[in-house]
Amino acid sequence: MATTKTTIIGLIPSIEALTRTGEQSDVDFLTLEKLRAKIETMPKDRHIQCLNILAKYQSVTINEPKYGNININLACIPKKAVDDLMKFVSYVEDQENALMLAEEQKKKYQEVFFTYENESTSTSM
Repeated sequence: MATTKTTIIGLIPSIEALTRTGEQSDVDFLTLEKLRAKIETMPKDRHIQCLNILAKYQSVTINEPKYGNININLACIPKKAVDDLMKFVSYVEDQENALMLAEEQKKKYQEVFFTYENESTSTSM
């Protein structure tokens, strides 16, 4: 049984292709590129959540070739969908930052309390 890699790849065509096809988004190219880069670095479960956000919009075309990747042309999705994705990405980043701070604080507590406890136990013997 072959395993397939499931990722979201935002296909952003060149500026010339956007103007030629008339599919230009209300969102600027750099914003879409940053959003794509952030989503691509996320794990699979976050990709599924992004797909759930995009599935709410009927105008979003989701292409799933046989090799397992899911392709979405970010330049063709509505501004509201881009806004929702940006809110989600921001939420995930905030959540990860809060977890990192909590882990750092936990390490500091471990160093202070457990190192002191081990030192006092070893010196009292």
